Amino acid sequence: MIVEKKPERSYSTTVMYILAYLDRYGYPVLILIAGALADFYRGRITMLFVLAVGILLDGIYNLVGYLCRWRHIYLCYQSMCHTKMTPSRIEWDRMTKKDAYGIPATFIIGGIIGILVSIFLR
Repeated sequence: MIVEKKPERSYSTTVMYILAYLDRYGYPVLILIAGALADFYRGRITMLFVLAVGILLDGIYNLVGYLCRWRHIYLCYQSMCHTKMTPSRIEWDRMTKKDAYGIPATFIIGGIIGILVSIFLR
């Protein structure tokens, strides 16, 4: 009986998985923690500003990642669509323009609006 072993993951594949999961789950948690700390130490207006800056940076990061074809951004997209992550087969054409440009644009616009609101409320 012959049993085929799965190929071992390389270091770069593991790093791509880690970056994809951090972008999908870790960064939003860090934004919320930073907002909670800002609320605790500085007040609600600062919390709004910190959350807005975090959302703005996340949108910029995802947009730049798509434009520069960072592989972990595609893996994050696959995770978002609940499909298996395939670091060895990246198909940028399968990513819809709505997801590639629309979601980061929404984050960028929301971040800018949040920053402006926090500035005007001071």
